[in-house]
Amino acid sequence: MAPERIVLDLPGGPLALEGTPALAALMDELRELWAPVVVEQSAVSADGAARRTPATGHRGAAPRSGTAPEGDEEDGPRVLRLVAREEDAASLGARAVDPGPGAAYAVSGLVTREVIGALIGHRLLLHAAAVATPQLGCVLLVGPSGAGKSTAARTLGRGGTYLTDELTVIDPETFAVTAYPKPVSVAGEPDPDGGEASKTDVALPELGLVAGAGAARPDAVVLLDRVEERGADASSRRLPLAEALPQLIAQSSSVWRVLRPLTRLATLLGDVGGALELRYVEAEDMHALLADPPPALREPWEAVAPRSERPAEPPTVDAEASPARSDTEPVPGGAEPTPAPSARRAHADGTDPDGPDPAGAGPCWQAASFVEALVVEQGVLVLRQGDLITLGGGAALVWLDLASQGPAAARTIAARLDLDGPRPAFEDVEECMGLLAELHLIARCDPGPSAWRERHPAAR
Repeated sequence: MAPERIVLDLPGGPLALEGTPALAALMDELRELWAPVVVEQSAVSADGAARRTPATGHRGAAPRSGTAPEGDEEDGPRVLRLVAREEDAASLGARAVDPGPGAAYAVSGLVTREVIGALIGHRLLLHAAAVATPQLGCVLLVGPSGAGKSTAARTLGRGGTYLTDELTVIDPETFAVTAYPKPVSVAGEPDPDGGEASKTDVALPELGLVAGAGAARPDAVVLLDRVEERGADASSRRLPLAEALPQLIAQSSSVWRVLRPLTRLATLLGDVGGALELRYVEAEDMHALLADPPPALREPWEAVAPRSERPAEPPTVDAEASPARSDTEPVPGGAEPTPAPSARRAHADGTDPDGPDPAGAGPCWQAASFVEALVVEQGVLVLRQGDLITLGGGAALVWLDLASQGPAAARTIAARLDLDGPRPAFEDVEECMGLLAELHLIARCDPGPSAWRERHPAAR
């Protein structure tokens, strides 16, 4: 008997679920749970590819530059094969599931991973719920597991449209939100042994929810802070970028693979007046908090790209004709970094800081690989593959100098920064460099004469 097949219209392209006869009951349940995105058989061609029509469209449609490729209609949709646990999954190239309670929830997790795999690096993917209402607009509800995203989506989504309870898909250029209206995950009874409560999927109509197609852009980005203490006061506050971005990065899927991710996230937060932290006990508290939010928060910021991604440095100009500036000067508020003239300055001993380090200056250091950095009022946020590090004080100044000016020794950096203090400046710089080295934000290097000549072709 041929496996049963369900085609889902999902962000990133159609996905076909195929289940063996042993999973007939589960496939019927999945068809009901995923009804908002099931492609009817009349919209599926003989080879299984989803036909995209103006009426039905599909949620991965109209990609822009840098976005995910669509499924090839000639080749048909991607396929996720499902078999019962006792069947030979390896020989069928399938994923084994245990029929019965919780099976549909497990399949939802597999489907979500397929969507993430198709869109990673092409969309901003946040571990967030999203709803759209006439009163609030499009609201993103970000938080870790247990923060109450599904409950918040169920509460706020009534009277509007439900977009997702788990994975929010955002176009990094326009910030358009593509709906991923998966069934809502609901926690069951607590585990008597102290473990996490089991979860099940519930169809949207059972919860009074209507699936939406998406939104032009978010109107609010909410960071959920669920308080277990009964009787605690509900409250809201705007978070500065230094607090909001680490939380967003922690609740994202490989955001560092998107071009200029910090620039895009900071721009998005600026557009919505800053991230809104919601401390709440009951989901019903959210209506009043969102209806009367704190004033919008506007703060300046500057993006720093790796030197390898910047335009070639302009010719050196006379220091008296142009004040000393870094070799990139990003515009506050999110504009692209623009090259600025590099002025020649002198070491404390009279040598040229753009030339080789003087004898005895000590080991040379350079900024380690990073994706992007953001200079904010509280310091510098440095994004690498897998984590975001916040720097403040002297460590931020030293890292920025190495990232913008290039490899140097501690004495050179001290002269470039012109630091003053009770101890020799270079000792303060060395302490900061020790911290940066522990964080793997800088690395030892030996540029040598040939490397210096590459940086200064006029000296060849």
